[in-house]
Amino acid sequence: MAGELLFYDAGNGVISTARIDPEGAFHALSRGKVNREWTHIVPTNGMLLFYRADTGAISTARIDADGVFHALADGKVNFDWTHIVPTNGELLFYRADTGAISTARIDADGVFHALKTGNLTPEWTHIVPTNGELLFYRADTGAISTTRIDADGVIHGLKQGAVLRSWTRIVPTNKVLLFYRADNGAIATARIDADGVFHGLKEGAVNRDWTHLVPTNGELLFYRADNGAISTTRIDADGAFLGLKDGNLAPAWKLITGDRGGTSVTSH
Repeated sequence: MAGELLFYDAGNGVISTARIDPEGAFHALSRGKVNREWTHIVPTNGMLLFYRADTGAISTARIDADGVFHALADGKVNFDWTHIVPTNGELLFYRADTGAISTARIDADGVFHALKTGNLTPEWTHIVPTNGELLFYRADTGAISTTRIDADGVIHGLKQGAVLRSWTRIVPTNKVLLFYRADNGAIATARIDADGVFHGLKEGAVNRDWTHLVPTNGELLFYRADNGAISTTRIDADGAFLGLKDGNLAPAWKLITGDRGGTSVTSH
């Protein structure tokens, strides 16, 4: 993927691709259909990994510059992973109930290669890639921890700390992190430095009840699954929030994935 967005309806397998231009305008590209009931869709190395948590089934694909979907390879891994996160060309798989982790890489042909397994603290609610590091966050306590995964898939702990509780979405964009609370619209931006240290930047507020925040190509897409409302924005290098465009799409998309990750209405 190179700036495309993938919209997916798990109930019927319908997909739709789009792009957001530098002015924040939304451009629909292509529609199609894939298997139903994927629970995670994760970008990695220009491709997408599809995963079903109940069966462990995986499939890889590529979206071309015209937004057309190209299937690559199928396979199977362990079931019940709650988080799958791209970082530095690798993927981190994490189970929130046990703390189990596994790292992997998808090669240029879309084939899955397992790397390392291990264990971390359980009950992290959010895991977010940023500038080569990963931020772990617990919404109930505000605890944070930063780590890095090396080229062999080994995880290295960096720093620990605490921020405000109850953030519902955390997304990376332009080397900055955006924190969002859906119940009150509060936002905050921050940066993780090369040593894994957390630096708060700006605070503010936007509309409430956005269900998806998706980074793509330097911009962010905000989406409401109940009514299809969208808004695009950009976070500058100082962490300031810049509103771009508003509009409407079809409601009820379950998963939306961009080139840095995505969100669903059923998981953090």
